[in-house]
Amino acid sequence: MTKRPNNPPKFHHFIPKTYLKRWLDDSDLLYIYNKKSHNIKPSSINGQYFGKNHLNTITYPDHTKSYWIEELFADIEGIISPALNKIALTKHKLSKEITYDDRLFISLFVNVQYWRLPINKEVVAKMIKSGSFATIRSSMRDRKTGEKLADEVAKIIYDRISKDKFFEKTYPLMLALSKYLKEDAFEGLHDWHFYFQEPGFHITSDNPILYLNTPTADTVFMDFILPLSPSVLLISSKNPPKEISPKLSNSLNILQICHANQFVAGCNKGYLDAVSNLYNENFSNKPLEAVEQYMFNEIFNPS
Repeated sequence: MTKRPNNPPKFHHFIPKTYLKRWLDDSDLLYIYNKKSHNIKPSSINGQYFGKNHLNTITYPDHTKSYWIEELFADIEGIISPALNKIALTKHKLSKEITYDDRLFISLFVNVQYWRLPINKEVVAKMIKSGSFATIRSSMRDRKTGEKLADEVAKIIYDRISKDKFFEKTYPLMLALSKYLKEDAFEGLHDWHFYFQEPGFHITSDNPILYLNTPTADTVFMDFILPLSPSVLLISSKNPPKEISPKLSNSLNILQICHANQFVAGCNKGYLDAVSNLYNENFSNKPLEAVEQYMFNEIFNPS
């Protein structure tokens, strides 16, 4: 259990620091490219770029505040941190040391990370509106008898509480964790492939998971690209490329910038400057779908 601060921070990271710290350079700085201003600035790991004030704060009807959702995210980050650290530091010759347990912990990171992103708020809102207690693998029961409530009664309760801000803020976490109650939840992990680069120049962003198709709760482990560090890239695909060439790596970094909402992070200022210039000159005015179609073909349909 993560130690609770006496004064809970009001700034809540939606990209956890346990992930971002892999992009720190030897001076404990990472470099942030702002798509809106086209500037690059150095930042500490505590920089306020990948979060929002009171993103996960709950305000009760009596106006008191609670931070237990943020604390739960912190607990999950503590659980996944050892696996993230291990894989981020793995070299190609040691890749066989990545165990199935490591994949399970990374799957928890992927699942929680995707649903908690503010950029996916509308996707989550649609899921809440069209969903039910069954969507999050839960049910309502009679307090006295313990019997499951009839579907029509449960729907009335769901429709009422699903309109509450409290439910909206907790839903991404409930949705992510409910995945692990499915018998076939981890079937897609067999199609996960790790690629190693030395020195590493992979960059990341405030929207770091590049999906071939918008995922559902059932497909969140399928067909995506995620940098786990400047040196390690995770690709989920049934037909993955044999290797990630420098040219393909540059293409993926440009796609990472295209995919970002606003902020992109790298560990090398010179490289981030070069790849962001390429983005500005050739891709900033192109529809994201067009860029994805071209670049995803190289990853998910290699020749």
